[in-house]
Amino acid sequence: FNGDGGSNYSEFEIYTVRKFLKKIRPYAFISRDEISFENYGDLARFSFNGVDCAFFLKDFFHPVKLDLPKYIVLTFDKLPEPKIQFNGLIIRTHHKFWGKLPRRFFNKPNVLISDSPFDYLNVYANAACLLTDRVHACVAAVSYGTPCKLYYKTKRALLFDRIGLSDITKRVIHRSDYSYSLEKEKKRHLSFLSDILD
Repeated sequence: FNGDGGSNYSEFEIYTVRKFLKKIRPYAFISRDEISFENYGDLARFSFNGVDCAFFLKDFFHPVKLDLPKYIVLTFDKLPEPKIQFNGLIIRTHHKFWGKLPRRFFNKPNVLISDSPFDYLNVYANAACLLTDRVHACVAAVSYGTPCKLYYKTKRALLFDRIGLSDITKRVIHRSDYSYSLEKEKKRHLSFLSDILD
């Protein structure tokens, strides 16, 4: 298990996951946050307090340069879109692309809904800023160095604590806030993987 965390971090979830892990006895468990490491790290032969795998996106996918004017991205699937003062292009993405889509997704211009993650990564990597209620939209933005802010309070956001971004729900964060700590944690993560898979 590589870069794992919880869904809601409830006692029931922890009990259920522990029961499953005890049954399968994993070779390795790498968490994406401190709480997951504390709850499940004792159940694998090798354990490590790592980072979310999506922080490695930049190492895997190299986005194309978009021929667009300066733009920001708003991604709000759970909360109403906040009122933002920006004199320029606003692109609105949504991570829900299956089932019946809410009508409100189409009430404003410049909407992107795609079943390809690469469409989102190209847009996020080239944006001047990303504002969102989606944890992994922020993770992608952080991977590419795009300033971002998370508007949704959830324990799933604990994965940002590993790289010193516990205030990502309070302000727009910038590359200078985390670049050193992110690269350091990624190197530690890869070193652990290398050691146990050697």
